[in-house]
Amino acid sequence: MAESANNFALLLDLAKEGSSEKRRELLRQITDVFLANQPERTNRESELFDEIIGAVSADLETQVRIELARKIAVSDVPVRRTARRLAMDVIEVAGPVLEHSKALSETDLIDVIKAKSQDHMMAVTKRPHIGEDVSSALVAKGEDRVVASLLENPTARMNRETFQRVAERAEVSPILHAPFVRNAHVPLDLLNNIYLKVENNLRREIMRKFHGVSPTELEAALEASRNQLSSAYGALPEDYQAAKDHVVALEK
Repeated sequence: MAESANNFALLLDLAKEGSSEKRRELLRQITDVFLANQPERTNRESELFDEIIGAVSADLETQVRIELARKIAVSDVPVRRTARRLAMDVIEVAGPVLEHSKALSETDLIDVIKAKSQDHMMAVTKRPHIGEDVSSALVAKGEDRVVASLLENPTARMNRETFQRVAERAEVSPILHAPFVRNAHVPLDLLNNIYLKVENNLRREIMRKFHGVSPTELEAALEASRNQLSSAYGALPEDYQAAKDHVVALEK
């Protein structure tokens, strides 16, 4: 109880302190206490810490905000307000928080993607367990280097629509070829669609992926690819079925 009262007093002192130097020293002292793993900390203390630290951090010089961001990034304390403010800061401050902070919600991340720089988006791509909505926002606004970094994140989740948009970009963007082909979750039919666009070594990697699936999965992927091509370029030619029957007869 005495320790909680002391923590609360430190927060009040920080809120009232006008001197920049004293405020920095108080901030360092308070963050070391509050961001430590202390199960006895009350929810009210955490809320006060988040409110006051978030408010005063904007007035601190960049190097102090960087120091604060690094501590917030690796802490399990629920300080969403502070984390969000730091995530919207210059990239030197925002980077560690965007990459690691558990306090940021998907909504926070999407707001950063909409409002901030490509470097901010690049930091987001390095987070563990990126959700589908965040991935979709990154592909919609990110440059090719951002999308490539997202593809290289093994824990990032992307829905089919997002993979489709990436596949379309990969047809004209060599920087996306290797990350797209090597992503473990890309639908096979989309790999088939870019087969002729990539270099020989990547074609071999695509073929190895096709060799590792069942005949049923392979036929489903090829059928999806055919349907997509049909939608993109119009109806199949009139002699398509006859040609297909002929190929089947030759195989037999």
